[in-house]
Amino acid sequence: MGISLLPASLGFDFRRQWLNLSALDDFRISMRIYTKADTNPMCWEEYGAVVGTLLDRVWATRLSFDAVAPIMRSGAIPGNVLAIRLQITRLIPLQFKYFSHPARLDQTNPMQTQAITDHLNILICENNTSTGGTAQAAIAYLRRMFPQSKLHYATVAKVFGGPDSFEGIEGYYFGVQTNERFLASPAQMKEFSLRPGITIFPWEIVEHELKEIHDFEANSSNNLLETNRPRFSARCRVTVLERESAPLKHKGPL
Repeated sequence: MGISLLPASLGFDFRRQWLNLSALDDFRISMRIYTKADTNPMCWEEYGAVVGTLLDRVWATRLSFDAVAPIMRSGAIPGNVLAIRLQITRLIPLQFKYFSHPARLDQTNPMQTQAITDHLNILICENNTSTGGTAQAAIAYLRRMFPQSKLHYATVAKVFGGPDSFEGIEGYYFGVQTNERFLASPAQMKEFSLRPGITIFPWEIVEHELKEIHDFEANSSNNLLETNRPRFSARCRVTVLERESAPLKHKGPL
């Protein structure tokens, strides 16, 4: 049974009712197609300065870290810089990857399976943090493997609109905030000194990054539609929308 079976006299935008937009603060029905005009390339000189800011903020804690846990692939770049500058020789490489068909976040490199009871200060290092899904997966893994350790989180870029902290983290440090999700107002752009647009890091290829964002957005949209699919009554052909109890959240690129 299709949407055309609904009487026109219902008098509401069926698609908006179908998706229950009251629970979707930042989701757009028509998925935005990003172009090169939406991107903002970062050169190596700027990247070095931002990593320097991140390093200063980590240094300001006056903590002694025992290990750096870089989230590869991109997190390995600042992770190695911080490890060298902080004179940390122990690395705990982590790698997670979003896949679209079906949607999932997988660990993509071998990781230890036996918990270590050492009391360590571990600095998790990422390059770009948006919704925080990968960060939370990394934190959960390290909590299992190093249950007696304290975790800190450092990211070169923190996307405005994403989480400001994570459960189980002692400290959260970043080098720059960006408006990659285009959620900030002009006043917020100024207040938080946000870097505009989608940051393209020096080693990235803009076409690859845009494709990854579009694939992620499309997959999130498909999941949303499936979760809120309307149910039809065969007897009276009236749509009955079963709203989910948990609010839905838009997921942007990692």
